[in-house]
Amino acid sequence: MARIMTNVVLWRFRIQPSNIRYEGVNKEKYLNALKSIDDCQNYEFLRELIAKSVHETYEKVYSVMLKQKDLKNEKKKIHRK
Repeated sequence: MARIMTNVVLWRFRIQPSNIRYEGVNKEKYLNALKSIDDCQNYEFLRELIAKSVHETYEKVYSVMLKQKDLKNEKKKIHRK
C-alpha cells in the first residue's frame, strides 16, 4: 500500500511513478531504509531509492521517445524515396 501511495503523491506533482524493484540487492536496501526510518527517523535512504527509481523511469521513457522519433524519421526517409 505504501508504494502505491508514494506513486499517487508523485503523480499529483506530475512526476513519473517510482518502480523500485524489491528483489535481490534492492530488497536489502529497501528494508535497511525502512529500518533507518524506524530506528532514527532518517528518511534519506528511502528518498534516495525513490529518486533513483524515478530517474530510471524517466530514462526509460526518454529512450522510448527517442526510438519513436527515429522510427518516424525512418518512415519519412522511406516516403521521400
